[in-house]
Amino acid sequence: MLDGIDDIDWAELEHAYGQADDVPALLRAAGSTDARVREEATDELFSSLCHQGTVYSATAAAVPFVARLVTDGPGHRLSLLWLLHGAADGTGRAYRQVRRAVATALPSLLGPAAREPARGLLALTR
Repeated sequence: MLDGIDDIDWAELEHAYGQADDVPALLRAAGSTDARVREEATDELFSSLCHQGTVYSATAAAVPFVARLVTDGPGHRLSLLWLLHGAADGTGRAYRQVRRAVATALPSLLGPAAREPARGLLALTR
């Protein structure tokens, strides 16, 4: 579910609190079977990646993994979707990169019947 997470140099990316080398552990915790661990990790991810509406380079890198947690993870899907919404609606230097990442992830979040219409809608927003 989080394949490729260690291929990213998270220490070169940043989030609201500085260097983003803690993001892989938070993403893994967001995929925990323990609901309390998931909730705490999801809250921390939101705070780090979409802090007061600002998004960061780590936000864009985290989006595909958050989307996979939504579709394949053990729970807290609504909170993770809100994180993706906050990312897509965010501001800051990385906002374009983040919006592209969310647009790329969006079809995977929709059922097969909705994928083609979603692609058409995404094309109109670019």
